[in-house]
Amino acid sequence: MPLQFIGYLLISFVGAFVLTTIVSLFRKIKDDNKKTWHILAIFFVLVGLAPYGWAEYVTNQHGKDMNEAIESALIDAEIDGPIVYYKVMSSNESTARVVVVAREVSIWGDRERTVVSLDLESDDEGWFATSYKIVNSFQRGKDESTFPPYW
Repeated sequence: MPLQFIGYLLISFVGAFVLTTIVSLFRKIKDDNKKTWHILAIFFVLVGLAPYGWAEYVTNQHGKDMNEAIESALIDAEIDGPIVYYKVMSSNESTARVVVVAREVSIWGDRERTVVSLDLESDDEGWFATSYKIVNSFQRGKDESTFPPYW
């Protein structure tokens, strides 16, 4: 997982660099009170945190009624452990994509955080899972990442 997070930070830096370059092109030279690296640092933080902020916003707007569907999907996926948290990545009236982090006991007895991506749909009775994908689990041999990275 650290490799994916390093890649995410690198992509955030590239995005911040592009935004800093654009801002620098349209800035007055005489009024150069701000150093370029200050602007780069501000954009780096903003670009890096923007996807997490969006996930928090969407989770607060649409995630309240999804607990039951998420728990039943984790039972189907044979995840044996409590949910640490879940984040709604995208949602509309009838579909949603959710990333779930659950704490499990691995084969050797230590705790691991298993990351699962769920596709949910809604009908008159509520939300239900249509598919799931185990994204990151050491004991299942899965080592992928989500965007933005969760663990």
